[in-house]
This record gives sequence, structure tokens and C-alpha cells, in this order.
Amino acid sequence: MKTNFFIRKLFRDQAFLLLVLLVIMIFVFSALSPNFANANNFSLILSQTFCNLIGVLGLATVFISGHID
Repeated sequence: MKTNFFIRKLFRDQAFLLLVLLVIMIFVFSALSPNFANANNFSLILSQTFCNLIGVLGLATVFISGHID
């Protein structure tokens, strides 16, 4: 009974639902295209989003510390 409550609580969380949706989309697209889930594609995605990642980490540090004016 407690596991059923825990599963329902997880699926109410929007961040968890988005993560599940992302994983499902990765599986679907990798099944549809043989070139989607390969190391070259993932390294290309990481290299294109690296600059944004640095900015987001800096902003998150400022927001979490509470030093925004």
C-alpha cells in the first residue's frame, strides 16, 4: 500500500514526469533512427550546450545563495 502511494506521489511531481517523458522520447527516437543514439551525436549535443550549462550553473549558484539584488 505504501509503494502505491509513493508511485502516485512521484507522478504528481512535474519534474519527474518531464524526466520520464525525456527518457521515453530518447528510446522512441533511437528506435526510429539508427544515428540518433550514438556517441558522436551525444558529444555534439554536449558541445553545443556547454556554454549554456556554464551560465546556468553560475546563475543557479547566485540564486541558491540568495545574493541577488
